[in-house]
Amino acid sequence: MPTPPQDPNPSPSSPTGTWVLVAMAFFLISLSFLIASRRNAVDIDLFHEMCLARQFAEEGKFPQTDAFAYTPTVDRVVHHEWGTGAIAYAVIEQLGFKSPGLMGLKYLLVALICGFCCLSAKLRGATWPLIVPGFALATIIGGQIGYTTIRAQLFTMLFLAIQFCLLALDRQGKKWWIIPWLILVVVWANVHAGIVAGLGIFCFYVLFRYVEPFLRKPDTATLKNDRSNHFLIAVAIASMLLLLVNPYGTNYPFYLWYGTTLDRPLINEWKPLLATINDPGFLTLIGVSLLLALVGFKDSWRERPFEVFVVLLTAYLAFKHVRHLSIYAVTWACVVPPGLMRNSMGSELARNAKRLAMPLGIFALAAGIYCMANAWNARFWEMQVPAFTEEEEPSGMLYPVGAVDFLKEIEFEGNLMTPFSMGAFVSWNLYPNVKVSIDSRYEVAYPPGSIEASFDFYDAKDGWQKSLESDKTDAVLVPNFKAVREQLDSLEGWHLLYSDKMFSIFTKQPITGEPVTVESIEFDWEF
Repeated sequence: MPTPPQDPNPSPSSPTGTWVLVAMAFFLISLSFLIASRRNAVDIDLFHEMCLARQFAEEGKFPQTDAFAYTPTVDRVVHHEWGTGAIAYAVIEQLGFKSPGLMGLKYLLVALICGFCCLSAKLRGATWPLIVPGFALATIIGGQIGYTTIRAQLFTMLFLAIQFCLLALDRQGKKWWIIPWLILVVVWANVHAGIVAGLGIFCFYVLFRYVEPFLRKPDTATLKNDRSNHFLIAVAIASMLLLLVNPYGTNYPFYLWYGTTLDRPLINEWKPLLATINDPGFLTLIGVSLLLALVGFKDSWRERPFEVFVVLLTAYLAFKHVRHLSIYAVTWACVVPPGLMRNSMGSELARNAKRLAMPLGIFALAAGIYCMANAWNARFWEMQVPAFTEEEEPSGMLYPVGAVDFLKEIEFEGNLMTPFSMGAFVSWNLYPNVKVSIDSRYEVAYPPGSIEASFDFYDAKDGWQKSLESDKTDAVLVPNFKAVREQLDSLEGWHLLYSDKMFSIFTKQPITGEPVTVESIEFDWEF
């Protein structure tokens, strides 16, 4: 008896279709893990977030003022990432800093971002031949910025993907998404200021739900008589009011306005994309993503103006501030593949891909194995606290591990001047015995001009000595690659106490004997 021919277009419920979908999912997860494994160095913001959580746990009441700096701070500290710190602190309290707990949390978030982005695209009508390459492109673009260890931005990426899923359900006429959305707003608002992006996108969605009928049929009577979307206005108002469900009350919305409109020219992630990224290949991928979006919505922009607008809006934000590239990538992955599906070229590509389901599944499996092997070689499960580099001008983050260990060993107590990116690490390890001059909380804790003065000091710009005129500073932590290092060597009244290959400590107190010099750094992961 002749063997019946195989179905060239297997359905997901068939054994072949299920195997192919599993292979595709494995590839996307593996690719995401590989990209995330390149960002295993612990993020500077995680330390001040966990410091706040630890202070809350020890004092039993939520802090409203600063306790970590000896320099002037703002009257009311509104820490919009306190929820992220609470989650991270809970993980290390249960499992320890050295354990893979934080890394497990990171990769869980990455996997959920992958899942919800793909689900959003599917709910909007895309199929796997467009969802898989679409998310692959998006995760390469956004993961370089967003898959950190662990920033609150990672939660915003996940919550944004969930939001697009909920909005897709509204498109389908369902209403049960409202309760999950309102819960999401409360959680999001207490984890990251990225809630501003979520609420902004939601308000634009509501606006376009009213505009879309008019674009399809330019009839003012149609626009005037359409009341089916009035409930969305009520949901939007409720969402805004839920911003008040936070430890800071009415101060939080005012902080959000201030924080999101503040210019931060000294911070690389707040600089324009083209001023920060000069990799031609990476910029080409971003260009390709924009071109695909234009092609995908060329024929359907009247039916889906919101999707067109939100892609262009997030692209603009990404070009303005490179940190928003992750938001653009999530948005792109959620809405562009369905747009391509409605395009004749995209739908034809999807049909042809389904005919080649088996070889494409094999290719996806092989690519997934390759990505996972490389992620394994990068030891993706290990969190890194980099303390040394051979570069004269370090391009990545370095932590003063040896210097902090030395101060802990001699039981130093006092006020330590610290660079912007290292203050939180010092606080996490040495507070309450040591207070710092500055840390990466920026406008959350410090008044205007504080960050600029710190950068000017370490760059030894004109007037840098003024930062030491106050009697409050007992010691100075200095990266050896900063210009002020050589200046302090000859500054009267300051003495070298400690040095290693990357950092030095100067103190006001005269020292007896020679300064401590460390050639190599060994440290305990249990900070």
